[in-house]
This record gives sequence, C-alpha cells and structure tokens, in this order.
Amino acid sequence: MKIIFTFFLFTITPLFAQSDCKDIHINTDNRTGIVKFESPLAFDMQYSKIITKEGDSSILLYLQMVVSYTNTNEKGCILYLSDSSKLEFPEQQVTITSMPLFRYKYSTVLTLSPANVTKLLQVSIVDFKLHIHNSTVRPVLTKKKNAKQLSDYLRCILKGVKN
Repeated sequence: MKIIFTFFLFTITPLFAQSDCKDIHINTDNRTGIVKFESPLAFDMQYSKIITKEGDSSILLYLQMVVSYTNTNEKGCILYLSDSSKLEFPEQQVTITSMPLFRYKYSTVLTLSPANVTKLLQVSIVDFKLHIHNSTVRPVLTKKKNAKQLSDYLRCILKGVKN
C-alpha cells in the first residue's frame, strides 16, 4: 500500500506588500472643488495628488521620521535613489513635533516637479534624509517589493483612479 502525500505550496502576500490602486483614498471638498488622491502611508512616505476646481494639479510626497534629538529651524531634504543619484531640496522646511519619551517627529511635504515625478517612475527611493537625520526604515526600502509598492502608489496617484 502506497501513501501519497500532496503538498500545496502557496504564497501569502503580506498586507504591507500589496500595491493595488484600490488602496488609494479619494476625497472631494464640495465647498472648494478640490479633489485629493492619497496613497496609504507606507515606509514613512505617502504620495498624494491634488486637483483644483480649475483643473491644476500637484503631486506631493509626505515624509516623516522619529528621532531622539532635535534642533530648531531645520531645513533640507534629500531623496536617495536606486540608481545612486539623489534629489535634493536644500530649502525644504522640516516640521518638528514633540512626542512622548523625548522623541521628535520630523516631517515635510515635497511638491514634486514633473521632472522629479518622471525620475521617481524610473527609479525607486532607497533612503531619505530630513535635515541631518537619515530615514529609520532604510533596510525596508531597499527591498525590491517595497520599492515597487511605492512606485505603484505613485502610478496610481498619477492615474487618479481607483481600480
């Protein structure tokens, strides 16, 4: 008598690795006519697209990190890209918010130019710096599936649709 074992192999995709346009949130302000498309906050980054009533649009990239010390009047942001290049925003204002346990949240919102958007569609962000502080999620960003998720979110935001 032979016993046959059958193994079913399947892959469970973690929730954070999904990159569907269905994750995009769409908000419309009926008073101003502004439509806002937002990706989920992933790896301390979030893309959004704002379309005004007149049809003008802006692509934004929100960045945040938590650090243990701070200075005042801090400026500057650098995006490090997978092709070893970088996008620099030396005059970008960084907002600092106090948190419990002597920690501080650094955040900023970059308005991306069409050239920046084109570059980010071709290569991925592997790290970023706000003022003098590097991202705390660098090992996560260098994984290809995570970089692809962020790129997919940018593509969804640009399409301005929800599948």
